[in-house]
Amino acid sequence: MRGALSKYRFVNAKLRSRISKILPGEFTERLIRSASLSEAVLLLKETDFQDAAEVYDRTGDLKMVELRLYGREVQLLLDVEKYLENQESRFLAALLLRYEVDNLKNALRLWFDRSVRGRNIQDSVCYLYRDRIVHPLDYDGIVNADSLQQIIALLDATPYARVIADEGAEFEERKSVFAWEIALDRYYYRHLVGEMEKLSIQQDTDTHVLTTPVTSTMAGVPSYKDIWSGQTVQSVSDDMLIQATLHSSQELEAAIIYTASKENWTGQRREMVLG
Repeated sequence: MRGALSKYRFVNAKLRSRISKILPGEFTERLIRSASLSEAVLLLKETDFQDAAEVYDRTGDLKMVELRLYGREVQLLLDVEKYLENQESRFLAALLLRYEVDNLKNALRLWFDRSVRGRNIQDSVCYLYRDRIVHPLDYDGIVNADSLQQIIALLDATPYARVIADEGAEFEERKSVFAWEIALDRYYYRHLVGEMEKLSIQQDTDTHVLTTPVTSTMAGVPSYKDIWSGQTVQSVSDDMLIQATLHSSQELEAAIIYTASKENWTGQRREMVLG
């Protein structure tokens, strides 16, 4: 018990140190009201996000700034994970899968654009996060793969190989990465809930009572964003879009609204769904 308490205090101190660096709402308002992007970047130089401002000064590229911020967020969780053990460490690793899954989806989209759509992705590849998050993934290998089978082979040492392979037929039929994205999201949330339940059992607490609503709400976010972006659902049927929801009312609503807004929907079909 003494060891567990000491570990809790140590990790808590680390988190408090990180939390103290969170920018207050007033500062965010100042950023929003900046007269120019240069002025906003100048404000960042006075904060813990100085490195992001330096990236902008060096490149003038906002996407590179976003990549830097993304890396900082990943590194924050990795730094905390170093001080955890056993199930606590596995639970945090499960949280980190959110970033890894998102990054893998980005790599798959780039591969799809290059190999299926025949697009030039040279200007987009540089924004792919390449550092290891949880599993050793060869993102460049995935982007430049010659076939779906090669992608699966590259993912062989990870749980994602099975996920991608299981949706291979769907991909071949529809020529869309939408099914992969949904399957990867489902894997992430199911794994997260599973690790959360193990943590709850280990600690003999009702941790799940507090965390399940959070993860359930989060479950609608990734595909919800994909639906509204309209980038990955061009070849998705109406039925598939509805069936792809992750048991989130927010996401179901997004799917229905998006589907009803498609040009091939008649007024009668819109009325049937939206009432």
